[in-house]
Amino acid sequence: MREALANIWWPRLEGARVLDLFAGTGDVGLELLSRGAGSLVLVDGGAPVVAAIRRRLAERPDAFDGTAVAIRRLDLPAGLGRLAPSAYDLIFADPPYDFEGYVDLLAGAAPLASPGAQMVIEHRASRDVEAAPPWRPVDRRRYGDCALSFFELAAGDGASSR
Repeated sequence: MREALANIWWPRLEGARVLDLFAGTGDVGLELLSRGAGSLVLVDGGAPVVAAIRRRLAERPDAFDGTAVAIRRLDLPAGLGRLAPSAYDLIFADPPYDFEGYVDLLAGAAPLASPGAQMVIEHRASRDVEAAPPWRPVDRRRYGDCALSFFELAAGDGASSR
């Protein structure tokens, strides 16, 4: 899934500011960073998960420039308001498959996004994730039991236009 997403986002990756929500292992965000993203913020609510990501990065200082990666422990989606608006270009979210807060997740991410930003939510393929303003749906890709739903902000929406 992470390789498919990195391939889809390839034209947008160079220098992009990436926000990885429900980061888990951090694999998706780190893949994007290794393919040219300019910076990465990994966010997860679990203390053990965040500690594991920190250990992983410490073990590979040569692979990931510490200045380009930040790790935050926040409950999601409620904690999104605690992130400084940084005008993220690409936002990826992989909430648990029983997650019910998609509307709140999209609403909380919108003030953090740059104009024209894209957000992708990974979810169970049998479930539809509806767009929430100001996001508009632009694509949906299915991979077995999983799906990626793509949303985009209009050029006039986003953090730097508020």
